[in-house]
Amino acid sequence: MNRDTSRDDQYARGQMDTPELTDGEFHELKKSPNNNFLLKGLAGTLRTRLPAHCATHIDAAVFGDADAADSLTVACPNEYRGALAVAFWNCGVATPAFRAVLTSVWDHDHRYLIKAARTRGRLQAMFRSADILNPVLPDVMSVWRGTIGLPRSRAMRGIAWSLDRDTACWFAMRYAEFKSRPMVLRAQIPASAVALYHDKRDEREIVTFEVHHAVIDGGEHDWREGAKRRQNQTMAKQEEMLAHYRQRLSAL
Repeated sequence: MNRDTSRDDQYARGQMDTPELTDGEFHELKKSPNNNFLLKGLAGTLRTRLPAHCATHIDAAVFGDADAADSLTVACPNEYRGALAVAFWNCGVATPAFRAVLTSVWDHDHRYLIKAARTRGRLQAMFRSADILNPVLPDVMSVWRGTIGLPRSRAMRGIAWSLDRDTACWFAMRYAEFKSRPMVLRAQIPASAVALYHDKRDEREIVTFEVHHAVIDGGEHDWREGAKRRQNQTMAKQEEMLAHYRQRLSAL
């Protein structure tokens, strides 16, 4: 039997809208006390809304397989992923599978996750539900956040911070030649306020919803120097990786 590729073709031509997989879509299903029925409804909705190549991962992911959930997230078009995470949370998908989706989407497509969650409170509840096991961190720690074009009151409400000041400087200064008002903020938070520690990009990222006070740390000259250090560090690691791959290729 030939596979129906019409949804893939529609997506490739830009003819499919991002599916609304949040509250309204599942309002009736959520009234059911039968979670199995709810999950079957979610799986059916995903099969009709997502490109056909996602179908092989849907059932296992919805019924709690973390590896399948991770594969489903990767298979989804980027702009669908935030809605997918919200749908898993709404429908009570098992924690390991939901956690796999949430952390993967945050890593690659956090802007779509923020958009799909709609409110800060819902996003915070999603991170709490994921029951993420973070590494041991200091009881109290300094965190930094680099922004551009925002007043301090808005900048400090952001949830993405870093344990590394130079990383925050890089975020503050990367578009400074095109935009005004770069800023690096510093705050102190307890370990209990860390929703996620993420270091896959060597950014020592801290996701927290509990920054209530932050101060501007330094000035533009200082931030530019920090950004340069961060950039040089990144380039050195890339060169190290390239040298490693060249060595492996030469051994073939």
